[in-house]
Amino acid sequence: MNARKPSRRRKWLFRLAAATLVPACFFGLLELVLRVCGYGYSTSFFVPGSLPGEETVYIENREFGRRFFPPALVKRPLPLTVPLAKAPGTCRIFVLGESAAMGFPDLPSSFARILETMLEAAYSDTRFEVINTAMTAINSNVVLPIAQDCARHEPDFFVVFMGNNEVIGPFGAAGVLGAESPSRTVIRANLAVKQARTGQLLSRLLQGLRPAAAPQSWEGMATFSQSQVSIDDPRLKGTHDTFRRNLEDICQAGAAAGAQVLVCTVPVNLRDCAPFGSAHRSDLSAESLAAWAKAYQEGIRLEGNSKPGEAIVAFEAATAIDDVFAELHYRLSRCQAAQGNETAAQRHYRQARDLDTLRFRTDSKLNGIIREVVGVALNDRVHLIDVEAAFTAISPGGVPGEELFLEHVHLKFAGNYQVARCIFETMAGLLPGARDGARPLGEAECAQRLAYTETSRLKAEQGIRRMMRDPPFTEQCDRAERDQRWDARLAKLEGALGPPVVKESIAACRAALERKPSDWMIREMLAQLLAQSGATAEAIDEYRTIVRLVPHYAGAYQKLGTLLVKSDPDEARAHLETVCRMEPESSLAQYDVARVLASQGKAVEARARFQQGVILASNRPEALAAFANFLMQLGRTPDARARLDEALALDPGDSATHMVFGNLLSREGNVEEAIAHYDAAVRRRPSLAPEVVDIVAKLRANPAQNSRQK
Repeated sequence: MNARKPSRRRKWLFRLAAATLVPACFFGLLELVLRVCGYGYSTSFFVPGSLPGEETVYIENREFGRRFFPPALVKRPLPLTVPLAKAPGTCRIFVLGESAAMGFPDLPSSFARILETMLEAAYSDTRFEVINTAMTAINSNVVLPIAQDCARHEPDFFVVFMGNNEVIGPFGAAGVLGAESPSRTVIRANLAVKQARTGQLLSRLLQGLRPAAAPQSWEGMATFSQSQVSIDDPRLKGTHDTFRRNLEDICQAGAAAGAQVLVCTVPVNLRDCAPFGSAHRSDLSAESLAAWAKAYQEGIRLEGNSKPGEAIVAFEAATAIDDVFAELHYRLSRCQAAQGNETAAQRHYRQARDLDTLRFRTDSKLNGIIREVVGVALNDRVHLIDVEAAFTAISPGGVPGEELFLEHVHLKFAGNYQVARCIFETMAGLLPGARDGARPLGEAECAQRLAYTETSRLKAEQGIRRMMRDPPFTEQCDRAERDQRWDARLAKLEGALGPPVVKESIAACRAALERKPSDWMIREMLAQLLAQSGATAEAIDEYRTIVRLVPHYAGAYQKLGTLLVKSDPDEARAHLETVCRMEPESSLAQYDVARVLASQGKAVEARARFQQGVILASNRPEALAAFANFLMQLGRTPDARARLDEALALDPGDSATHMVFGNLLSREGNVEEAIAHYDAAVRRRPSLAPEVVDIVAKLRANPAQNSRQK
């Protein structure tokens, strides 16, 4: 008897099952195998950790950023510690945002820490946990999942301070850190896939197939210098829509968890920060462009001759032809301010910011979205803190500048204090059992409690000045006068900060630690000052305390290991190996261990560790350059030259490679070739110019002696 043939319908059901169930089983099995084998990383912002005494806590997930950044550009959160359960009488505050909220470049003086200091002084019967989850280079696409994770940890307040990176950050319109402004559905699907270990594996395989698709090294703001986005770019709408919906979801996540959500508008430097990029109207004819250029150049000439009134006439003639060129509005605003026309100056300063094609600053549109989202929020737990308006009110001529900002967005201590004060004033009325008339500490008292001193200021400003020597700062129309101001101010500050001032700063740190011994950031400042003043043994003791307080802070182990290299290389290696375990994909950690091994005369082992570091960063020329530098120290010049050739094949303009190549050639007495490489390094990274000038001067003065000494 013949078997009955399956019906057409049944055949299609079999085919459908084969097409769906088989792949589902395969990927499910693969996911299980990958998890069992320990492949991949957690995508939560907080992960379980422990403190001395086996106290279990939540700490920051150092791998969190891998879902959002190309491998070479991954950013990490600050070291954080959150108890599993909130103790009675504790107010837990999560700060959400980017580098300005993080406190860059002076992390111990962030507005989050100033706010905590204010609250502790005003409400001594309450324990405050201010947890700063901000990270460098992120935007709302990253802040949202951070906020959703924070909502699981008993928040009392969310403080949201974001907007500066919305265009340049992950999935922003600039298109550097991921796809150019995809739809929110695509963004969420992308991030959802990477939550699975299978998705992480596929992502890594794709990156291996197209390694040049993303930047291979972090070069600060210069990373984005070719990613201009004009005011009429259609990608901006998608970025703005995504920002709005992400902010709505952040507010909802906090309010649903029972938190008060304080959303800040974001002020930026308008007066002392010219646009980073400008573009003409796309439909401008050659004839109109020539007429515009003539009027514009005449305005520049008149402004330079201290004739602001006449310059305004010329600049306004240019705006009648093309009014979207950002730099034009900046020049016009300065002339209006010089004439005492404050309202007109404010308007043009804002237009200069909004038309800037390198969008590193929160603009009027983004701040408008912030106000709208809070304004229409149906939940009475969502509150607006209009920091932008507050900065406008206290700034000369109603235009914020260098009195509050270091450069374009990052805040001086005075600026951070003002942000904290604005937040405190709103928060004071929302705290349980809040007392009427609570006042924040003054700026000087906050600085004292946080050990903010002139050495803190110098360190921050020196770092910013180095940054300003690179693009896009070097392309700003006000760079000459700005650099003159900065160099004069730094020279004065450096001249005043001798050993007595460092000693005073050390005393300030110790006084602050008497009030709060568990403050590891102040303790790290103290350790750095002690090392700077030659008190190495005391600095080592401070770093040992830090690793007990925050055993998940890799930076403390690295500094401790570096300080111990001469006195106890075995202990130094142990601490640096800890860094390798904490950062298994860090080539720099491997290099540190290699240097310790080399100092012990273990050249073979040292070379193997350096090679391991190069393998971890096989697509990064600076890894090969570092290896070449190490080989030079071992006297293996031919091998070093081969590694440098490989590095230049990856990136012919890499500054680190050219610097090492210059050093190699100077050793050999090839002065002109060495100088050519130094010049190439400066072309890529102008901030190297002062160092290169010194090197070249010594080479030209006595190349033979230089060669013998090296």
